[in-house]
Amino acid sequence: MPLFDLTSVNLSVALKAELLFPALTCWNRLEGSPRAQDLSRSLRAEVRDPLWMLTRQWQLGEFRFDNAGSPCLAKVQVQTTPIQAVKGRTGLAQPYHPTIPLETLVERRPMQLTYPVRLQIGQYWLKLLRKRAADGLVGADHGPKYLKAYAFKKPKEALTPADVAGLSEAEGRAFLSTYAHQEVAQWAEAVEGKQLDGGLLWASLLGTGDPFELITVAAGDKAEIAKAGDELRAWFGRQYNQPLDADDDNWSPEQLEYQFKCSLKQPDNTSTTLIADNYGQGTLSWYSFDIDPDNEKITPDAPDETEVKTETLSFMPTPVQFSGMPQARWWTFEDGVVNFANINTQTTDLVTLLMTGFALMSSNDWFVIPYKLPVGSMAQIKGMVVTDVFGERLFINPAGRGLDDAWQQWRMFNLSTRGRRGEAASTALFVPPVVSKSLESKPIEKITFLKDEMANLAWGIESVLETLTGTARNGYELASEEQKLLERLYGLDTPAPLDPDKLAELRYLLQTSTPANWIPFIPVQTGQSRRQIQFQRARLLRILEGADFIGTALETLRPSSETLAVGIAEGKPYLIFEEEIPRAGKIVQTTYQRCRDDAGRVAIWKGRQFTTGRGEGSSGLAFDTV
Repeated sequence: MPLFDLTSVNLSVALKAELLFPALTCWNRLEGSPRAQDLSRSLRAEVRDPLWMLTRQWQLGEFRFDNAGSPCLAKVQVQTTPIQAVKGRTGLAQPYHPTIPLETLVERRPMQLTYPVRLQIGQYWLKLLRKRAADGLVGADHGPKYLKAYAFKKPKEALTPADVAGLSEAEGRAFLSTYAHQEVAQWAEAVEGKQLDGGLLWASLLGTGDPFELITVAAGDKAEIAKAGDELRAWFGRQYNQPLDADDDNWSPEQLEYQFKCSLKQPDNTSTTLIADNYGQGTLSWYSFDIDPDNEKITPDAPDETEVKTETLSFMPTPVQFSGMPQARWWTFEDGVVNFANINTQTTDLVTLLMTGFALMSSNDWFVIPYKLPVGSMAQIKGMVVTDVFGERLFINPAGRGLDDAWQQWRMFNLSTRGRRGEAASTALFVPPVVSKSLESKPIEKITFLKDEMANLAWGIESVLETLTGTARNGYELASEEQKLLERLYGLDTPAPLDPDKLAELRYLLQTSTPANWIPFIPVQTGQSRRQIQFQRARLLRILEGADFIGTALETLRPSSETLAVGIAEGKPYLIFEEEIPRAGKIVQTTYQRCRDDAGRVAIWKGRQFTTGRGEGSSGLAFDTV
């Protein structure tokens, strides 16, 4: 009942604010008062008219027969097929070892031999020589010999414009990448003639295979030094996971993504081939793979040691349980941690609606049969027989059986089949041997691909580059430092005063300048159709007013990144498919990654990943301007 009665209040007086004290209305909560202290009868939930309840149940069809027997025993036969081999984009097939994560095997790129890495290799090599000399296996004079023959040497320096004309293309790139940046020049000065250049020694090991290419070694010491070279290669492979050779390259420069295949052995001496030709998101998972209908058999050179395993096991099915699960029994208190009434969803949120319907209506109809799947294999349930409490035995068929392209199917975590129509849907579960968690560095190389509609070009912008000291720096800053070095070399760092009598009213400009870290890609026609085009890497002239680079190694702007320098050493063009650079653009990043496997082994590798760009851009490039 109200504590204050508003019927006696004059509303006109209240509205005119003539009352000193406003009226306040409060209500008490109405609660039932029990007549006895015993609640046993209330908890019975008695039905006053049971005949009416039975009639309603009959009317709604609840008396119809329904097999509601709970499963009490399940017998399952599972076949697991491990990964047998991995085939890269170039066709190199190699056996798969579980000690290496699949991401490491697919993504790894050659390490850039920066000054710290070269110094590390040299120091370890001297350590191996000292150890063998202490054991009396080789002479003690090999360390000074190697330090003299394989010492660090600074790149050739150009002090005048005439010196620039005498540089080769490789010498010109080394000159700019070393002397234009202060920290790199300091490193080169600090180690010249004082430390062993491990990069030069590593080139000898990869070239001739002998670590004594530049020195004279006694015949009795060659075998032991060759063993030291093998030990050096094994050590460097443990430090940094490297590709086996030039053919071990899964990155497709034309499509800016990784492409590879996996072969899984079958009992009848056939194989199931999984294809992943659009990987580059940085996280490899089951949805990165599709089934190849041709089932190409990948045969590596090494012997096959994988085995197909078939198990028949019996289990007692366990009901599914989760937090906030509705209880099937009456008067059972439910967990209030999960509030299903607070779910805010729309009619288009199919996943949320599906999970909510499962949790509220069908959660007690699901049972779990535990089975631990081996990592790096594909599991196929060959048969499942369930026995219920009435003794009835039922053979359970897969929910996703049928044709692969049938849209009426309901299945999850299954692979799709590529190619033609009419293939049977795969009901197997693939557990790839991927990295669960890894440490990732900041990008050491970042290339931004974008379209420039005003210039009718595409650009590869070297936003971040790795210097010879191993640090990552802004690409525009590095290009500006190289430009300033050339200005000092040609005496253009202090511009001459302008003569007002020689200034023209009109000035013709053949080409406007663009940043040196912007690499152009021009559209070219490919194939028979005129509408089919690709982007081909092009060159821009190095423009520095007052300097002439025509005929020199610095005549054109060359890419400094590994991503964009494809084919330069071989003299081949670099083409990118048009659809790989969308209107939004694409960003390709290179990072270092470090992880541990389940046995504690460490893997360090350099890999790439791509993300969507931020739209189009404009370089300001123009020709024949006045």
